[in-house]
Amino acid sequence: MPTVRSNGSLRLLIDGGPSENNHRTRGIGTVSRELLDAVTPELGAAAGFDISYLRRRVLPACRSEWHRRSWPAELSGADPNVHIRIANWFQPIDVATALTWDIKQARADVYLAIDPHAMPMSRAFATVAFVYDFVPLLWPEQYLTRRRFMGLPTALWYARLRRLKRADWWIAISEATKQDAVRLAGFDPDRITVAPLGVDPRLFRAIDPAEARAVVAERFGVTRPYFFFAGAQDPRKNLSTLLEAHDPEIADLVVVGQGAPENAPGGVHWLGKVETTDLPWLYAGAVAFAFPTLYEGFGLPVLEAMACGTPVVTSPLSSIPEVAGDAVLYCDPHDARAIRETLRRVAGDESLQHTLRACGVRRAAHFTWARTADAVLEACQRAVARRRPGWSRTSRAS
Repeated sequence: MPTVRSNGSLRLLIDGGPSENNHRTRGIGTVSRELLDAVTPELGAAAGFDISYLRRRVLPACRSEWHRRSWPAELSGADPNVHIRIANWFQPIDVATALTWDIKQARADVYLAIDPHAMPMSRAFATVAFVYDFVPLLWPEQYLTRRRFMGLPTALWYARLRRLKRADWWIAISEATKQDAVRLAGFDPDRITVAPLGVDPRLFRAIDPAEARAVVAERFGVTRPYFFFAGAQDPRKNLSTLLEAHDPEIADLVVVGQGAPENAPGGVHWLGKVETTDLPWLYAGAVAFAFPTLYEGFGLPVLEAMACGTPVVTSPLSSIPEVAGDAVLYCDPHDARAIRETLRRVAGDESLQHTLRACGVRRAAHFTWARTADAVLEACQRAVARRRPGWSRTSRAS
């Protein structure tokens, strides 16, 4: 049971691991870093919590107390040098033993699990878990039939899902993800808080397109007008259909992400992984951000593109309309001709480009990490109230 301290606060321990382990270059790493900055001690105090962080090393973002993970965390991927396959083997052991012990040592009342794979359970503390997407359940033939020794990947994923479902409360990053959690995995809808993600305006900001094109030409050698795509080489990102739709007579195509086909079509620039600080220039210099995705738990690239003042052509599926609203152009992501014609329309209409840039910047301004932090703290309050009926922010000092 949570124990109210003398100042009336409970201790909220935030998972800082994804900001430093193998998740650090992915969306989960972004969420971790931004929440470390947004969930301030002052904001926590207003919600009834003393904030502290659990991680292997301290960073400037840790403006409150932090607790160092114990040595077994090295094998579970808390060290970025540990290969993810090794981490996958050791993480279940770490979660069931060392991680739970570390949280108890920190005297946490509530644990915020940003990494859904690191889901400790204990009567000593409540657990609030982020839920990002349910891609494996939507495409099991692609994600749940890859078997290695003893079928570990599939079995491990289902074990993680079972553990995730035991959390006291969940935070879904979009309404679409919440509905998937209920429909596909049987989550209790009354224990899910929707907390849309934010965008960092210091990094992803409106940049003059001409200035951005000059930077892109200097850094990456792209001198012609181009469309931009950023994302993992994952079938649901639908890059293959975008390549089919690509017409070099309209503009080049710049692709950021790992991997490139052996026979790439002409007019395509494969940049691989780039520094995060390069992304705003690549977004802003593009004629449009082309993102015909089939499924997104949230769709951070769309939000980043809009924040940079980039016209966006995307799909009306899953969470994308929640993020983009009417500030983008939608097209059928299964129809290469429709994608091509929509991109042609944007490229040939400067007035439309100007309108989409302005609408995108206005839309993106609504998505802040401060709003995300408020929703996260509300979820933590609800988790405590579930463990301790009658507890509330206004009654905690009594």
